[in-house]
Formats: sequence, C-alpha cells, structure tokens
Amino acid sequence: MQRVVYSGSDSRGEALRNVCRRISESEGEHAGAQAFDPSPSLASLRARGCLTEDQRGLSYSPSWRVRQSVYNEEPSGVLTERIVKKQRAALRSIPGALFRFPVIGRDDQVIEAFITDWSPFPAAIALALHPEHPLADGSKRREPYFTGRYASHPLTGDQLPVWVAPWVKPALGTGAVIVNPGHSAVDLDFARAVGLPVRFSLAQRTPNVDPATWPNAPVVKTGVTIRMGEFDGLDVPAVMERYFAELSRGGWAERLVDRNLDSILIVTPDGTPSALLRALFSIDPAQPFHLFWPNAEVESSLLHFRMLWRDLYGTAFAPALLQLYQRVEQTKLEPENPELVSLMVGPLDQVGVIKPHMPEQAALFHKSNQHLLGRQVGSDPEAELREALSLLRGYQFHLVFQKLYAWQKQAIKTIRPTPIDYFDLVFLLTGISKPNAGTEADCRLIEGPLI
Repeated sequence: MQRVVYSGSDSRGEALRNVCRRISESEGEHAGAQAFDPSPSLASLRARGCLTEDQRGLSYSPSWRVRQSVYNEEPSGVLTERIVKKQRAALRSIPGALFRFPVIGRDDQVIEAFITDWSPFPAAIALALHPEHPLADGSKRREPYFTGRYASHPLTGDQLPVWVAPWVKPALGTGAVIVNPGHSAVDLDFARAVGLPVRFSLAQRTPNVDPATWPNAPVVKTGVTIRMGEFDGLDVPAVMERYFAELSRGGWAERLVDRNLDSILIVTPDGTPSALLRALFSIDPAQPFHLFWPNAEVESSLLHFRMLWRDLYGTAFAPALLQLYQRVEQTKLEPENPELVSLMVGPLDQVGVIKPHMPEQAALFHKSNQHLLGRQVGSDPEAELREALSLLRGYQFHLVFQKLYAWQKQAIKTIRPTPIDYFDLVFLLTGISKPNAGTEADCRLIEGPLI
C-alpha cells in the first residue's frame, strides 16, 4: 500500500511521514518522495494553459473545466460531505455565460470566453488570451502582442484579432477575455495602449453628427442599444436576454457559473518542487494509496491537489483512505522525543495537546526499551502485540503507544525473552533500531507470526 503524507513544517506531519515510510518499506513498498522528472507532466499542464511563470516561480491554476467538474462532484467514499461542502465554499461562484468564437482558418479550434455582462457584446473588437493559453504561441514577451489569428464574432460575423496580454489571468474564467473598450475601463486602457478601435453598442441616445450626442467611453451597464437594427432601443436586461437567446440557439453560448480558485505555487525559481508536487509524484496513480493531509488545509492545498490530479490524469481523485490530521498545539514543553510525543498525544483527527506527563512517558518508554534490548530475543508472539499491530495498521498510533508502554511494564517484571515482534513494532512506531537489524527493511512483521 502506498502511503503519502503531505506536510509543510508540521511536527505531526513529519512524524507521520516517517512512520508511514517505515510501515510501507516493511511491506516491500517505497513510500515518500521519489526521484522524479516532472517535466512531462509540467509540459502537459502548460499545454492546457494551467501554468504561469513569474518572479515567484511556476504557479498552477486549475483549468476551468476541472474547476467545474470538481465543484459538481458529489460526496463519495473518502470525500465526505463535510470535505466537499468546505471545498465548494472555498470556490468563488461567479454567474455568467460561456461564449464560443471559432478561429478562422482552424476548423478544429474554438476560443471559449467567460463573460458576466454581454449587453454591449456587438461592440467587441478583439479577444485577449493569457500568455500560457493553449492558443498562445508560448512567447515569453512581457508586453501584449497580436498572434496573427482571427476569430469570428458569433453574433455579428466580425473578424476579431486574437491578442495575448499578460494582464489576462488564467484563474479567471477560461483565460480568454472579450475586449470591449467602449464598455470596460480595463479594456479601454488596453485598446489605447495597443491602438485598437473603440466602438459602442450602448449609449444614452442614438449618436449623430452632433458631438453632443457622441458617447464617452466607457459606457457600463447603462443606456440602450444602438446600431443593432431590430435590437435597437432595448435596455440592458432586455438586450442581454435577446443576445443570449440568439447565441444559444446557434450553439455559441451557454449559461455557466464560474467556480474561481486562485493559483498556487508549485515550483520555486530555482526549480525546487513544492510539497504539493512532491506529494503528487510520490503516488503511482494506477495503484491504491493512503493519503494523510492537514485538516487545516482542506479548503486550500487539498482542493488544489484534487484539481491538479484531475488536470493531469483526467480522473477523479480517489484515495483508498484520506486521513485528515490535526496539528499539535505549541507548548513551552520541549520533549526529548518530539516525534513520538506528537503521535502519542491522541487520535490524528483531534488537535494534539501535550500534557506535562507525556514527555516523561516518552522518555521512560525509550529507557524501558533500552533495558529490553539487553535481554535475550525470543520468537513467541503475544496477544497484546497482535492487537498493537492491528492498531498500527489502522493508524491509531496513540493506542499503539499505550499498548507497548503497558506491555513494557509487565515485560520488565519477568525474565522471559522479549519477542522480536515487540522490537519490530517499536521500530515501526519510533524508528529505534532493533536487535541484530541490518537495515530498516529487516522488519519482519509482514511475514511473521503476527499476521
């Protein structure tokens, strides 16, 4: 069984990572971050328009289709109703519509753009893509540039130039923007900067040769339609309904609520992969796996992980087990054995509180173990150790400690040999060396009499 622990600098997470690595290696599995080449996967994400690069490094923005898919996924298996509900709430919901623009000369290519206000849609004069959009040419230019391509305006038939502009964000909508400078302040600045025309399809009144009738940009959600023939004289709500009816009838528009999520850094400027990326590539997606994640990051890193998984593999994120673990509260106590203490403080799904007696128990546990190491090693298993192994496999580490701690007290009173299975369990829980152990993989519980 693959076991992967996502953790930043959390002491409990580090302890979990080490104990899970030992358990997996005892089963002949490899756990933890592997040496990997992320280049093919990063290239795949870049081709989908999911990556952006700046001075901070390489960031991942989930594709808009994956955002929709993950939002709509129902609770199932390890994705409980609580997790799904919290993650849905973390996604910003923006109602609008998806408009489609066929690329001229490319019958198989369509630019999809998300838009919230299409009342001035006929006045659109261009499309702008973010630099990592699949239809951008991959240029690293920092200034806006024309791609040389055109797309058809689905309502008017106008041919709109397709630009690439760094100000277009991949995390918003589809990463493609309808440029309408007559009716947007942002678009107006862009049009003036690159020399695009400014047109109007909404105004307070129909313009004529009198300059007093000419509209001043930007005209935003006000006035009535002009220069639109049968659509002239309609106010904003009415014309939005009329335009959408026409576009949807032709298959060029559909209602959509965008589920927005900010990007997350996955590679630093020096090429170091983030903990999120290391966790992802520690997993063989074709095999079952158990995943441990901080409860505090359900709405952040775990949500990004679900989306990254679907963007890369095209399947739903479905670990055999998803164990959320709580932090260990900071304390002035400084135990000599911090990893063991962070595991023995209680169940993983509860906040760990280090009580004054716990560091003393951990120290006594190590001292007692040293005493037992000096004894003759036996091979007869005991019922308590079988129970401890079962608890270990269920990740009830605090109960494993209690079993072993109690067993030590009884064993020290006797003179019988100490079962090797006891030392196997102590090694798996703490990493303490066993009698005559050559390597960590020498742990024999998986083939031993406790199974």
